[in-house]
Amino acid sequence: MANVPRAMTPVDLNAVQMNDRGIWKKVIVQDLFARRTEADTLEVMARLVNCTKQPLVVQARSSFLDNGQFPTEAASAWKPVFISPLSMATYQERSIGARKVETYLIELRSDQ
Repeated sequence: MANVPRAMTPVDLNAVQMNDRGIWKKVIVQDLFARRTEADTLEVMARLVNCTKQPLVVQARSSFLDNGQFPTEAASAWKPVFISPLSMATYQERSIGARKVETYLIELRSDQ
């Protein structure tokens, strides 16, 4: 479900990629969800858990891809996700494109 940075494996799609080592020691991706909206776009959601006893802010963005793994649109803007200590928070994003979107990738990084 979550990809580890600097691992020598292909990046999984329909997954979360953690872009720095500091974050994967603090955050667990509990679950991922994707669904078609009424407008036929793709909505994705990741449920994140803060494993620390401190408030945590991470940034997330999404990329939406077609069945050939080409981007259907530019990656979304980085959004802050605020997670209370030992608690959950969700990140959500919607694609702009409709049926062309087949897969997605959510990226997480430390708040900068």
